Amino acid sequence: SEIYANVYREGTYIFIGFIIILLLVVTALAFLYNYRQRNMFKNLLDAEKQIRTSETKYLTLFNSIDEAFCIIEVIFDENKKPIDYRFLEINPSFEKHTGLVDAKGKRIRELTPMLEKHWFETYGKIALTGESARFINYAEPLDRWFDLYAFPYGQPEQRQVAILFNDITERQKMLEKLLFITKAIESTSDAIGISDAEGHHIYQNKASSD
Repeated sequence: SEIYANVYREGTYIFIGFIIILLLVVTALAFLYNYRQRNMFKNLLDAEKQIRTSETKYLTLFNSIDEAFCIIEVIFDENKKPIDYRFLEINPSFEKHTGLVDAKGKRIRELTPMLEKHWFETYGKIALTGESARFINYAEPLDRWFDLYAFPYGQPEQRQVAILFNDITERQKMLEKLLFITKAIESTSDAIGISDAEGHHIYQNKASSD
């Protein structure tokens, strides 16, 4: 009948309209997805570029500083007692300050088997607690004094410590000589005094003040 035909045509139009709307929605979603993918890819490329730039700057600084720098992995026994550490990264100044050759990838026990245990305890504490430390200490097997700043590096479970340090052996020897001379001056029975260019007394030992 004519009424049925009109209803059929209207239903067909509605269905076709629905399909068109559905296609438009799918097309819009696909466009949005591709747009986001392109943006994400661009962001990844930008992030990679930034990382490479940062790495370049880091490596330039890493290789150019006069101070020695290294990253170590502290090795613990089953009781969480630090017993060794491995050099993961070292900079070019490392060898000059320590005298250790080809240390990267090696354990300190391989290089200096008799190294004092206080070194392991100090680095182990930093690795476990995450607390940085600044200290001066002597390494007898290397016969060197070091001024060090050590801080946790990476994730806590990695047990890594970064260390920036200087060999201050000559400075320490000079201080020891000065202390020896000062004690000698203080212990002598002769009066000793020091004046500046204007004649002002800037130092006198115990004998000169008695």
